[in-house]
Amino acid sequence: MARLDGIAVAAQSAKEHADAALAAAQSAGKRADEAAAAAKSAPQSTVTQSDLDALANRIAALESTIKTLSVTAAHGAPSNSDHAARAAVAAEALRGVVERGAPFTAELAAVKALGADQNSVAALTPFATAGVPTDMVLAHDLAQLMPKLQPPPAAAPSSGGGFLGSLESHAKGLVRITPVGSPVAGDPSSALTHLNADVARADIAAALKNIASLPPSAKAAAEPFVQQVAARNAALTASRRIAAAALADLASTNTQ
Repeated sequence: MARLDGIAVAAQSAKEHADAALAAAQSAGKRADEAAAAAKSAPQSTVTQSDLDALANRIAALESTIKTLSVTAAHGAPSNSDHAARAAVAAEALRGVVERGAPFTAELAAVKALGADQNSVAALTPFATAGVPTDMVLAHDLAQLMPKLQPPPAAAPSSGGGFLGSLESHAKGLVRITPVGSPVAGDPSSALTHLNADVARADIAAALKNIASLPPSAKAAAEPFVQQVAARNAALTASRRIAAAALADLASTNTQ
């Protein structure tokens, strides 16, 4: 009788954990639905199709998790399935917060405690307190950096050489001589013009390409920004990797 009582208590505990995981997943799904609705009603200039596609994919993943957790709750999951369910919900919650650009200290601690990949956790850790910078935040940072990327002012024309010397110096200031076959895209002034447009559109991927076309001194000044973008991208990739691994583990556990 005591053994039966112990099994009943364990089964009830497993069901309570699964119910809690299910409730968390449903709450996360509701937040994702609300975010999608807000995105669709936002001004067209601030919402791209890729943003809507990302939200749709996230909602689909959450719906799949909720269905799996519903079965888990109904059948009284064993401990390994319960762990996989909680890890999947925690991972989805983490990914949602990371992609929103909000702080995620609690979410990161949860997936770490549930056994998330250490390399992925390490990529996310520097951003946990302040959140991963969005494209808009990075565009603002690049706008602040733009004055440092401008070429130095041209030297004043020499007064020697009389009238013809002055005329020649003035002409050199108006005309840029480009050797035949030289790529126009490599022109620093052209790269800066495109870079200003990238800032206005918050197009960080294009901005990185135009930074690569700048003169060495300007590229050196932009290097901290380039590294910041690389770290941001690594953090986003890490959050998606954790979520994908957790969902795969949940699916594997429930097919055994």
